[in-house]
Order: sequence, then C-alpha cells, then structure tokens
Amino acid sequence: MSIIGSEVLTIVSKYAFARERPSGALYYEALYSFPSGHATSAVAFFGFVLYTFFQETPNFRSKLNLFFTALVLIFLIGMSRIYFGVHYISDILAGYLVGAMWMVIGVALSEYQRSNASSTKLGIRQSHHLALFIGMVAFVCYLLYLHWHPFIGKS
Repeated sequence: MSIIGSEVLTIVSKYAFARERPSGALYYEALYSFPSGHATSAVAFFGFVLYTFFQETPNFRSKLNLFFTALVLIFLIGMSRIYFGVHYISDILAGYLVGAMWMVIGVALSEYQRSNASSTKLGIRQSHHLALFIGMVAFVCYLLYLHWHPFIGKS
C-alpha cells in the first residue's frame, strides 16, 4: 500500500505541477521533476521494510543499525538525483515527505490489521488512532508545502 500509494501520488503530482527538470542533467528523464519519484519510493519502501524488521528484531543495537542503514540509503538515493542533475533539492524534500506520508499510512494499516487479528485492547486501538492522525497530519503538511513553496512551477 505504501509503495503503490506513493507512486500514484507522485505521478499525479508530477503532471499537476509540470515543473521542468534542471538543465544540464547527466541523462534525460521523460517525466516532470516535482516531486522526486526515487526519493518517494526510497522512503516508502525502506521505511516500511525498516518497520517490518523492527517487529522481528528484539535487540536495540540491531534496530539502531537497521535505522541508520535505511537512513543512509534514503539520503544517498536523494543526493544521487541532485548529483545527476535531474532534480532540485525541493523535489527531493517533497519526495521524502510524500514517501514518509505513505509509509505512515502503510504502517497504520498494518498495525490496524494486526490488532484486529490479535487483540481488541483499548491501548492498541488508541495507537491506531494516533497513527492515522499522524498520517493525516503528514498529508496536510505536504499540501501546505505544495501551496506555499516558492519554487514550485518555476524552472
């Protein structure tokens, strides 16, 4: 869900904003620039994989290593898009935000499904409401970013 949702929103956003890519790129990209699909996919995929591994990893040190490995991979993917000259920094940041929003939605849905299968405790239900609230806040932040960002639509 997090991968498919992030890809759909990224493609729709690319056509909605139609922001041209930077000139002088090392290779040609056919779609528009904003937001970065690679950055979006990196956060949505590696973030959800990290969440899945956290469920199975009991050791705090292992969780910390997994977290920083995912963080470095996500950062390097975003920076590679700037290095190749196919995105602006704002494209990468928006991609990270879209990916994080869909990762939170995927985690919330996964937790909701897991709690319905295992327990109906009040504490678990409250955590689902919190996760859904965080997902909605992330989505609103993305919309506000799109509305007030000064570089969107300019090449």
